[in-house]
Amino acid sequence: MIKTYAVRFWTYMKSLQVTIVMLACLMCLVVLCTLAQVEMGTQGAVNAYMRSFIVWHQFGALPFQVPLFPGGALVGLILTINLTGRTLELKRTWAKSGLWLVHAGLVVLFAGEFVAGMMQVDTNMSIEVGQTVNYVQSYKNTELAIIDVTDPAWDEVYAVPDTLLAKGGTIAIPGTPIRSR
Repeated sequence: MIKTYAVRFWTYMKSLQVTIVMLACLMCLVVLCTLAQVEMGTQGAVNAYMRSFIVWHQFGALPFQVPLFPGGALVGLILTINLTGRTLELKRTWAKSGLWLVHAGLVVLFAGEFVAGMMQVDTNMSIEVGQTVNYVQSYKNTELAIIDVTDPAWDEVYAVPDTLLAKGGTIAIPGTPIRSR
């Protein structure tokens, strides 16, 4: 009985109807994300619409958020499952090798975007003419940096991220006798 449901679910997941619905959802997400950039900024809109599993919305009178639409991560995951299922149905012949290549490329593209979205770090290294730097700056994350300049050849930098500072309490800075409150 469970096997029958699993087979029916797998057959449904690799159907053309699922492909069409997910592509339509993806188009709607692109439009919604583009419009949301006005209020949320590019990164905020991308995180809220494209890199989330569910798009949440706060309606004025309600004290909680309501799920509004499937997010880009969920749509991409379903499309990847759908595409993988359709690819495995293809005959393994030389005549179908182009379809295999295109489908495999799309699966790698979806997987790469998923991994990149979850692991990316956005930083900037500003180097003036004639200057040497060995650090990067993040405009999204702040930190308390303590610089030991006692060695003229090398600056020792100790950083405490804002997430630790927001928790409060005493923070010991490793490698130094300094404690922050």
